Amino acid sequence: INAEYMGCINEVNTGAQVCCLHWSSNSNEIVSSHGHQSTDVFIWKYPKLVPHTKLEGHTCRVLWICASTPDGETLVTASGDETIRFWNAFPPRRSSPTKPTSSLLSCISIR
Repeated sequence: INAEYMGCINEVNTGAQVCCLHWSSNSNEIVSSHGHQSTDVFIWKYPKLVPHTKLEGHTCRVLWICASTPDGETLVTASGDETIRFWNAFPPRRSSPTKPTSSLLSCISIR
């Protein structure tokens, strides 16, 4: 909602219940977790709000997306399937030394 004009500035139909949102501190991306009809986590490009990455692995609704790790590269999700998953989801900060990266290099699951 645009607070000055009190109007909605954008809207996206995700096709599933939205449980949690998280903004990346390293890139123009927003992460959404879903429940009913989808147990996946999606990374969306901002401001176009187009999903470009789907993080699969949880078998129940993702209840929580933790703020990413201090380096901003790892995203942590917690689910009703009793797992916590660590996703290498974001590139390094622009001011960091250059190193090869790729979304979803790894996922670690703890149960």
